Amino acid sequence: MTKKKFFKIVLLVVVLVLVFDIGFGWCMRWYMTHNDIPGDYRKIEYMLKGINAQILFLGASTCMNSIKPEALEKVLGKSVFNGGLNDQRLEFFDVMSGAVLSHSSPELLILVLRQNDLVIHGNGRLKMMSIYYHLGNTKLDDYLNEGSLKKKILLNSALYRFNTYWWRILLYHFKSFDELASGGFVGKPVPKVLPYRVDKTQEIEAIPPVNQSKLLCLNNILATCRKAGTKLWVLIPPEYYIRNKGVEPGALSHIHKFCNENSIPFFDDSQHPDFVDHPEYFYDNDHLNVNGAELYTQFFLKRLMDEGI
Repeated sequence: MTKKKFFKIVLLVVVLVLVFDIGFGWCMRWYMTHNDIPGDYRKIEYMLKGINAQILFLGASTCMNSIKPEALEKVLGKSVFNGGLNDQRLEFFDVMSGAVLSHSSPELLILVLRQNDLVIHGNGRLKMMSIYYHLGNTKLDDYLNEGSLKKKILLNSALYRFNTYWWRILLYHFKSFDELASGGFVGKPVPKVLPYRVDKTQEIEAIPPVNQSKLLCLNNILATCRKAGTKLWVLIPPEYYIRNKGVEPGALSHIHKFCNENSIPFFDDSQHPDFVDHPEYFYDNDHLNVNGAELYTQFFLKRLMDEGI
């Protein structure tokens, strides 16, 4: 094979890949604008396009598995939605709060955090939002663009953005559940073997440095809420660990400080006495099971009523 023929074949392959990539991207954009994406994306789609809840919870799995909106709605007479999603972090909460508050003004946004959310690195499962790249959410685009030049270039490829996700979306059409049926709540079962309470009393309580990019996300969420006239609360749900009594974990102190400086109601229930000695309420050390969620929802309902919500 001559060099000339070889380069012609390479060029042809490149052109075919580009044509397929452009065509695939066009098809997926058409699909996304004409359909509600099922599975994990159903909740995201709802928050991006149609939610109008008066009380919105935003967080990761500890949020999704802890609060039952239906129980709150029955008593409060207000619409409530649990926007928790597995393994998401402050970047996702920033994007979603901005999207929701751009088309609605909930009375209250409750940000459900984990103790280390202001010190950890990485953005969790934010990559799954790549399918929305260049679809009008500039804040999301900025977060996705963070990193190497190679990543920024690849994001312009539909094959890269939808890699593995297109297959999951297809499968969700055949096997999926109604992610909105319980107001976004997804309960974890009571495990056959109850979790063992992990002892963290010997951990060093030195304060790790705050991650400035995470702090910026939190400031963005606060500014968005204030602009929309939405109250902001910050919440840490129960967890099943033994901690030094009277000593605030170093990572958590950053969240506490931020809330104090900005007059944000902060509720640290990580060592709540009704849960701290009760493994029967937990699925694992970080997540409540359905029974624990039922009890915690009732406790939180009383708090909402006491605060005049």
